[in-house]
Amino acid sequence: VGYAGDSAADPPPIRFVSRGTEPKAGEVIESQSREIRSEFLSSPIGKRSRAKYNWVARTAGGCFTRDPEKMTPFVRGQGQLGSWTCDICGNRCCDVLYIFRAYLRREFIEIPGPRTLDPFVAYVSWKCGRGLMGHLSDSQRFKEEVFGLASDGDVDHARTRLEDALRRAGREERLNLIEELERLAGIGRANSWRSLEMHAVERLLDDRAAVLLHTAEDVFRAVARTLAPRIGARQLAVATLVQARAQGKVMEGTYLSSVADNLQKGLALPQAPQQWPLEEVMQCVKLLVEVVNNSAYAGSASDETLLRIELACSWDQSGLRAFGDKPALVTIRLGYLMARRALHAFAGGHATKEDAVLIGKRLDAAAASPVGAAFPLPQSIGGSGGAGDCRLPATRHIERAISLGFGWHGKGWARHFLAMLGAELDFGARPLNFVTGCSGAEAPYWAMRELVGEGGFRHLWGAEINENPRRFILRNCNVTHLYEDIRSVMQGGGLCAKHGVHCALPKDEVDIFVGGFPCTPYSFCNPKRFKRNCFTEPAAVPFFEMRRFIVERKPRLVVLENVRGLLAPNPETSTTPMDFILRGRNPDTLADCYEGTEPGAEWGLEFITGYGLKWGLLYSLDWGLPQARPRIYIVMVRDDAGGQKAADRMFEILEAFAGRLPSGAVNDFVLPRDDARVSAAQKHWEQRAAKRKEKGRTPCSRYTEALFRTKREELGVSADERPYTGIMPPGWYPHATEKMVQQLDLVHMFAERQGLDKDFLIADMSQQVSRHAWRDDGNVPTLTTLSQLYSFAHHRQLLGVECLWLQGFPIDTLQLEKHTEAERIFLAGNAMSVPVVGAVLMAGLVTIDWGPGRLARVTRALPEAITCRSDANLLLTAEVGEVVSRSTCAPSLLDDEDEGAVEAVLSEVRGAAAGAAEASSEP
Repeated sequence: VGYAGDSAADPPPIRFVSRGTEPKAGEVIESQSREIRSEFLSSPIGKRSRAKYNWVARTAGGCFTRDPEKMTPFVRGQGQLGSWTCDICGNRCCDVLYIFRAYLRREFIEIPGPRTLDPFVAYVSWKCGRGLMGHLSDSQRFKEEVFGLASDGDVDHARTRLEDALRRAGREERLNLIEELERLAGIGRANSWRSLEMHAVERLLDDRAAVLLHTAEDVFRAVARTLAPRIGARQLAVATLVQARAQGKVMEGTYLSSVADNLQKGLALPQAPQQWPLEEVMQCVKLLVEVVNNSAYAGSASDETLLRIELACSWDQSGLRAFGDKPALVTIRLGYLMARRALHAFAGGHATKEDAVLIGKRLDAAAASPVGAAFPLPQSIGGSGGAGDCRLPATRHIERAISLGFGWHGKGWARHFLAMLGAELDFGARPLNFVTGCSGAEAPYWAMRELVGEGGFRHLWGAEINENPRRFILRNCNVTHLYEDIRSVMQGGGLCAKHGVHCALPKDEVDIFVGGFPCTPYSFCNPKRFKRNCFTEPAAVPFFEMRRFIVERKPRLVVLENVRGLLAPNPETSTTPMDFILRGRNPDTLADCYEGTEPGAEWGLEFITGYGLKWGLLYSLDWGLPQARPRIYIVMVRDDAGGQKAADRMFEILEAFAGRLPSGAVNDFVLPRDDARVSAAQKHWEQRAAKRKEKGRTPCSRYTEALFRTKREELGVSADERPYTGIMPPGWYPHATEKMVQQLDLVHMFAERQGLDKDFLIADMSQQVSRHAWRDDGNVPTLTTLSQLYSFAHHRQLLGVECLWLQGFPIDTLQLEKHTEAERIFLAGNAMSVPVVGAVLMAGLVTIDWGPGRLARVTRALPEAITCRSDANLLLTAEVGEVVSRSTCAPSLLDDEDEGAVEAVLSEVRGAAAGAAEASSEP
């Protein structure tokens, strides 16, 4: 069958798409032929049953496989009568179809036992068959195949094929092709900095027809373009790893080490890093050429050079970097963009069958070695979320996310972490007293449920001023009191939303306090952030009240969370909000002081006696979620519970466990079209649109229109061009405003110019186009309370429930019926990430002394930490603060999506220091 026994995990289930929609990997058209509909409706290939099975195709040897390159066509014989149509799409498919069989997915097995192939035989076309097996359709490769025509030596032949390709292409593909041909001819507007750099690489080659493909990729996929279909990228990767291990060159933290990790676990070949250092690229190329040309794998004495790779680097006038001697049987040229730190393949150039077979034999010989046997065939990761499902990425830097199939594959984070520590937790006899303040949808509550269960803690009270989160908490969380204002805490009680009357604050000892004070005073979007004392505005009240609570009630563990903007220096004071929070004092004038306090009063958390304190910057993508979302977490531990030593230990645990959960890609969190929640949202949007049908779409503001006009001029397009929305069916986005519609077209045009991957392109329609709030790397843009995330792959806005899922909430157990879509999105954007705050609480649970009658211990040592990010503490130094205060990249420093901002600031610091040193040396 092609799977490693019944113990192996099933591949991701197929998804249905409507007719007229281009199916992507793992998607099949929701249709069936007339023959199936009339005679075999209940068969596995029928629409009702198709997703319950895993599908395999017959090979030349009579076996079955999930590899589309190995399936062989079934040709109709002379004696076979009747219509010759695909059982899925019903289209006539000439004389070639493919035989498919199926076996039940594990979740649909009623009687346990070994699985066998269903006797039903389906006849499926090539395109639909690739969808059944989760592979890309041919049309997805159309663009790159057409680029290869530019390298055709016969001009008339190339022109004929290009004209034919233009006739077959859709609107998007036609625009892509025309733009690329105009750039090649030097007559188009495609003059973006990235295209200019690509053009610089192309000029390094003698061949004028050389065209660099827009898509960045790894060495193995780039080389496989020339050697396909007889040699695949995985085959090249395995042989390279054999050579690397023979030389001891698989270094930790590199792309090659992540390839080894994935292939050893039977997973798919990972995508290349978003920024791939040239040294690592050259190492992969060198090892690949060495193993292919290694005579030890030839089977006979041979000094013939089979493979030579020439690497052209932008802005490098020294010529091509060659790997392998001349003459070589196959020569492959690759391009490297120095500014983007990305590798690209050149279009065209295919090895002959005979040459590919010779290279393939050496690769097979390398893979057959004892080292090569350590890399089994790929298998999909199961979605149960248990500890066994988690895998370790090589590094924690933001790289292209890899889709792992539908579902959140890190949902078993609590079991996984506790199992790795060998932790034993028992608070049943004396449950922990747990309180929260301004924590929105109560992510800390959900994290505690995962860690110790509902019987291990008591949620004594919460405080939330917003009505929407209060309704959510009352319907979903077991809280004793829910106060409507954090100031009620220090007044001994207040109006309780749960009981509807004034309730006194419980006097029980507090074990854990988690607070998320508002970020408004510290956000870069807030113009008041440059005031001398930003804490005089109302949004700063929660911080002062939380500090008062800590001083008076002395919780064992305090966890405070806020945005990375705490680290942004104030140009008027050369200090940061973080500096005030840790060591701040009231100003000298009474008018600028917080109500009821005196000038010069100490407010910094470090001034609170009896506590150890430590803080750090945590990223959600390090904890199993496909979004950056950097957040500051401040931890305080009471001295008699562990003090400073325990606080330091908590961050040692966090450092050791960061990056150890599979996050998948944003598409894994998008619900299928047939989900009831998607249908309900679509119906709600249509009802909203119907009410305002006479008025039409809400028009743009004058500022937005002016901004769009400027962007269209930059792109060189007219106001009436609609490359994306113009081809969408009526009513596809019923509640969109005119701003959203125009912005979708602009984002689409930017994506075309920049060669972005539209299969993963997500844009936030709530942001202005000038902020470039879109990503195509599988990670989602930062979730805010007003986010309107649009998926170009699914042609719709992400639902509020999907946004909550992206924050780690257990969406299948939430009661959200009384919340509108906007309210659900607000809940997600205002919340902490559940596994992130959960990791902080887990570190505290296994570190702090919780008193008699409570069991909390670990039996295993910490694993070695994965490579860390840049140290955020560098941003607090005076030298850096001075540079940031006048730096042009200060806005980027606070942008959750700009991970290069810290490095850019430090580069300016080094430059300023060098200038100062040079000036001081002059007479």
